[in-house]
Amino acid sequence: MSSLKYIEEGINSNIRVDGRTLLTYRTIEINKNILVSADGSSSVMNEENNVICGIKLSLLPPDQNSIDEGFVNLQIDCPASVASNRIKKEHLEIMTSIIYDLCIKNNIDKKKLCVLPSKFVWGIDINVMVLNGGGGLLDIISIAIYVALNDMNIPVVKAPKKIDELNMFHNTKSKEYELEIVENEKLPFPCDNIPICISIGEINNKYIYDMSKIEEELVENVFVVAVTLSGKCVAFHKLYGISMEISSILNMSENSVQISQNLFKKINEAIEKIQANTIHV
Repeated sequence: MSSLKYIEEGINSNIRVDGRTLLTYRTIEINKNILVSADGSSSVMNEENNVICGIKLSLLPPDQNSIDEGFVNLQIDCPASVASNRIKKEHLEIMTSIIYDLCIKNNIDKKKLCVLPSKFVWGIDINVMVLNGGGGLLDIISIAIYVALNDMNIPVVKAPKKIDELNMFHNTKSKEYELEIVENEKLPFPCDNIPICISIGEINNKYIYDMSKIEEELVENVFVVAVTLSGKCVAFHKLYGISMEISSILNMSENSVQISQNLFKKINEAIEKIQANTIHV
C-alpha cells in the first residue's frame, strides 16, 4: 500500500497519520514585535510552516477618487531557496488574493485611516515572508497578519497648520499643510474585526482541518472560512468549482467558529505572555 493510500484509508476511519482527529490543529508558536524597523511585526510557526510578518505605516496623499480613505497593501513572498524547493510563485499570488479578499478588503475601515481629507491618509504595507511552507500555510499567514496588526500602534497626529503663500497682490496663492506627529502618543490599531482563516480539505467526503503537506496532495476540494474574534463568519471561499450541499457549508462554518475561538484564545494568551515578559524586562 502506498503512503498516500495509507493516509487516505486512515482518514476514512477518522484517524490521521500524526494521531490527530480530523478537527485538531497543531501547536503553533507565536512571537510579536520581532522587527525593529517595522511598526508592527510577528512570527508564527508550527512543525511545517515558519512565517514572518512586518507592517510599515506611512503618510501619503490619498487617491483622488477616494480622498478620505487610506491604503492597505498586502504582499506575500518567500526567499528564492524556499521558492525553488517548496512553494510556487503562483501559489503565493493565490494566497495573497484570498487573504486580502477574506481578511482585509472589507474588514479594515479605510476611512479611519484618513488624517486630512484630500491631503493626508495612512498607508499600511503588510509584508509577509514565508521562511518555510507546508500544509495549512494560508491559516498561519492569516494569524501572522492578525498578530502583527495587534502589535501595531498608529501615531497621534495633531490638527494641521495651514501655511499660506501670498502673491504680490496679497491673495492666497496656495495652501500647504504641515502635520505634527505627537511624540510618544499612539493609538492601538483596531483588530477586533480582522478575521483569521480556517482552511478545510475534502477527502472522500471527509473534512480535514489544519492539513499537513501530504494531506493537501489528496484533497478534492479546499474551503476557507474567515472568522473574527467575536466568532462571526465574515467570508466563505471555495477554491474549486465543485458543488456542495448547504448542510456541509453550515457544518464547516460551525466547526470553523469553534476552532477559531480556541485559536484566538491561544493567540491572545501568547500576546499577553509576551507583553508581560516585556514589562518585567
